[in-house]
Amino acid sequence: MQQKKENFINAENKVISIINKIIEDYTGCIEIINSSNDIEFLKNIFSVIIRNTICLNKIIENKEKINDQKKYKLLNEVNNENIFFKYYNEFKNKNAINAFINSSFDVKSNVIKEIFGTYNKDIPISFSTLESVNNTLLFNNTNIQSGLSFLSFPAGLVSGDNSCILGKDGHVFLTEGSNRLRELCLMDNNAPEAHNISEKWLGLIRERKEKVLRRGSKFIQVIVPEKISAMPDYFVGDFFGPTAYLKNIEDNDIYEYISCLDIFSNINTQDAYKRVDTHLQPLGAFAIFNAISEKFFGQIFPTPQFFRQRVSGGDLSYRFFGHGVREVIYEAEMSEETRFRKLVENILPRPGAHNGQRNVWRNSQAPLDLKVVAFGNSFFGSGLDQCCLGWWFSHFCKEFHHFWSPEIDYDYLDAVNPDFVICQTAERFLGRVPQA
Repeated sequence: MQQKKENFINAENKVISIINKIIEDYTGCIEIINSSNDIEFLKNIFSVIIRNTICLNKIIENKEKINDQKKYKLLNEVNNENIFFKYYNEFKNKNAINAFINSSFDVKSNVIKEIFGTYNKDIPISFSTLESVNNTLLFNNTNIQSGLSFLSFPAGLVSGDNSCILGKDGHVFLTEGSNRLRELCLMDNNAPEAHNISEKWLGLIRERKEKVLRRGSKFIQVIVPEKISAMPDYFVGDFFGPTAYLKNIEDNDIYEYISCLDIFSNINTQDAYKRVDTHLQPLGAFAIFNAISEKFFGQIFPTPQFFRQRVSGGDLSYRFFGHGVREVIYEAEMSEETRFRKLVENILPRPGAHNGQRNVWRNSQAPLDLKVVAFGNSFFGSGLDQCCLGWWFSHFCKEFHHFWSPEIDYDYLDAVNPDFVICQTAERFLGRVPQA
């Protein structure tokens, strides 16, 4: 038994070693792609990542064999049951495909043709379609529709698990589940629960502001609304957002709070959110960033043209048909001064968790001479694509830190002394009021 435990520990160490190598290669790829059109050089780098992909998938295959042999007990004893998939998912979150986002279309097309075309037959099936954890696939704009086929379904269709409703123009809306969205949208604003939760949030915002100000920084609170709240014209159902919690918060005039509902009222919300996902399109993420920059940083940026296209799945894409549904994501080509960011710190969370992840980015050429620290969730994300708020802050600010956490780490603020502190949550999480 002791020998078997040692074998599993060795396997875990091997996974960690491979992941560290992939992350190292990936981080370098971002910087190199931003500054190089040398396809031969890129081919050498990506071939290393592809080889690591193959090796890592062999380990995943071993995990499947372990399952077949029903060795869960042994895995639990050495606390390794989730270690394989945890690190596998961490790899996919940092898949080299995402590094293309900052590169030109010429680089994209050449790399896809010359690198992935060469290695495609050797890549496991999940990677042969060039998919990442978000089922992302990059295309040239001229043939973006060629890989997609379209069917029409009636608006109002409910998913098999009753958690989602298909709205107009292909938008899927989350309506049920542990976050009780339907119930909270139907709840009266003056209900005791609504009053209690909203008062706790208002008190928390005031307390955060005071503690941050005492440290010489400025505070911003962001709540990203649900699609049912931000785009009611596309929803088909017997209720509408916002939830009672958000309504009560929005009714208060707090300078440090920025209303995303107000931001989205000035743009086409159909273009602000993804269709088969609860998260934002790049335009939506940019709109929030730009509104914060205008109100708190004193600088507004021209809205870029979101013409660059890629295809992606989403967190709601499997709810209806058991197979991933795809949609088009519209991104922007960025100005030169935003292309110099570097990932200087990347702290991974504990196995099976998101909270605890920390990314620190620096950009010596950024137009905003600011250090910003954000405490948020997947809407800030890892900063690796334009759908994340973190992508925009890390490109436009000279230093940007993102903690994946619902709470503020005040000791960290004391250590880094930021200019601004942002706290962000989503409307569906308002029922979980963080500790003061």
